[in-house]
Amino acid sequence: GEVIGMITMAYKDNMTFALPINEIRIIADKIIDGEEYLKTQFGIKGQYIGNMENYQKTNLNISIDIFEGLYVEKLNMSDLAYASGIRSDDIIISINGVDLIDNMSLLNFAYNNETNFEFKVIRNNEEIILIGTVND
Repeated sequence: GEVIGMITMAYKDNMTFALPINEIRIIADKIIDGEEYLKTQFGIKGQYIGNMENYQKTNLNISIDIFEGLYVEKLNMSDLAYASGIRSDDIIISINGVDLIDNMSLLNFAYNNETNFEFKVIRNNEEIILIGTVND
């Protein structure tokens, strides 16, 4: 067999939560290298533009000329993205100059121990820059 994840929490009635293997690898590498790891809570639920069909983009009022980025569906109002000014229906194109092209793009930022973030966002068909800082 192949490890695809690790159970991190279990509740009664057979409900469990797990971390996927790509997230476990990031954490394990930091521990092996003797680094501290802190996970930044962005608080974003969304879907990647690259995974969308044109009809989905049209239904969400996203230009079919946009091929990368994270479409923001929902936000946790107590986490970094909301505090930085990101809102539902925004498209996050990049963080600190790195394009968001898939789930690993955002996940890498969650574990990189950075405290300052520059979000390049498309809102209402205009590109804007939002700044966020993780408070300890």
